[in-house]
Amino acid sequence: MPARLVVYFTLAMCLFFDDDYEEVLRRLVSSTLWRGNRDAGWQVATSGAASQARRPLGPEPLAELFRSVARPLAVAATRGAWLEGRRLTAVDGFSPSAG
Repeated sequence: MPARLVVYFTLAMCLFFDDDYEEVLRRLVSSTLWRGNRDAGWQVATSGAASQARRPLGPEPLAELFRSVARPLAVAATRGAWLEGRRLTAVDGFSPSAG
């Protein structure tokens, strides 16, 4: 799998967390075909191949993506965004396991 697809795959796993690896890959491949990438060589990789493709990539590409796009939306004058000089933050998508 190309490194770029592996990054997209990793992000898609977060969006489609209930799907298995192969279903997430099917979604990615179908979206690239829809966007006009009609390369006849595209096939859905197995879940094992997807897992192996993620290892050599490591965490750096996603860390770089985060550094380049994650920015605070609040400025110093934004009401309700600060408490005693500290910016308030929230994490969305968190669901603790109840057992």
